[in-house]
Amino acid sequence: MDSPAAFTAVVGHHIHASVACIADLYEVDRRWQLDPDNLPADESWFDRQVLRWGTVTGLERDDKWTAHFGMTRRTISYVVAMVSADMAGKKHSSLSHIPVFKRVCCALSYLRTRCGYRTVATLFGISETSVGHIVHEFTRAMSSVRMRTRFIDFFSKQDCEPLHSISMERAGMPGAIGAIDGTYLPWIAPTTTNDFITRKGSNAILAQGVCDMTGKFRAFHVGYCGGWSDVTAYNHSGIQEKIAELQDAVGPACVLQGVPIPYYVLGDGIYPISKELMPALKGSLRPCQKSFDYRQKRARNIIECQYGILKGRWQTLTVPSRISIESLAAIAITCVVLHNICIEEREDNSWIDATPEEFDHEPMEAILDDGMGETVRERLIQYCHDHRHACEL
Repeated sequence: MDSPAAFTAVVGHHIHASVACIADLYEVDRRWQLDPDNLPADESWFDRQVLRWGTVTGLERDDKWTAHFGMTRRTISYVVAMVSADMAGKKHSSLSHIPVFKRVCCALSYLRTRCGYRTVATLFGISETSVGHIVHEFTRAMSSVRMRTRFIDFFSKQDCEPLHSISMERAGMPGAIGAIDGTYLPWIAPTTTNDFITRKGSNAILAQGVCDMTGKFRAFHVGYCGGWSDVTAYNHSGIQEKIAELQDAVGPACVLQGVPIPYYVLGDGIYPISKELMPALKGSLRPCQKSFDYRQKRARNIIECQYGILKGRWQTLTVPSRISIESLAAIAITCVVLHNICIEEREDNSWIDATPEEFDHEPMEAILDDGMGETVRERLIQYCHDHRHACEL
């Protein structure tokens, strides 16, 4: 300490906090003796412990906030500010006495863990019904058109050049600005239909997303039958049309051997080749194709890593549920919006146990386009072969 006065102030602060804590505990014990089965709601784990993180010791305790709620308190406050107007309504009068900050933390706790309503209700000192209302209220606000437009925005003309530069730096892939892939969301489907049975025999809903080279999701479509293939979902998503409109507005990323190379997204071998989407090569590779295959996989790995981070942070996406497809879709979109918010707020991902997700696809022949996609890929293969020592370190 710089001076005895500073030392005395710090010690006095800790003594005062300890005395206050003991007094509070005594008061709780006295109330509990009067009615052991009815502990006051403001004496729950959230109110007694969580709200003290960072107030007694002076530390932010970001590690505790991220472990229990998926993000730091600063980012949670940012989310609260955005949804407070939507969640302050009087649709459920039983929630009017619960602060919006506590409601948001309650919803985040449910999304963060694999726990059900009962466990979350115990932690927050509220009923299971209230937890259900809060989760529905929060996901409805976060998956609204306003939030989707704000945080899941598709590529714009201004995004192409910076993302292309990141792609060249990461893997040396000319024209690549993002990657596309699908993922399964476990779901307990009705026994009257087999449309949601995957080829592995489990019930799930298929979701398809596009992320850029920074890891931010630029498109996310959920609600497809688990029995569908990625190609079927891709054809119904309208993503190809959006990329084509972007290519017409921006122009080519570069020119290789007289062929203009447009901006495109990367996919695995199940997707059809076109000038909007460049899939991986299939089958045995010629020596001149190996460099392209290496770079394509290296750049495309971003989408698999982001699915791993998404499900590692919001583990409710890994638990089969009996809720409706609309509710599950709202939860999934909410998690993607929160994922993009974490990227914008530079949240740390190192604590997440996230293994890149390998989506097990059913082998099928890719559908060729009018030849423009093949021409572009041949130029990219030649370029990667000519510069094969530049990126493979």
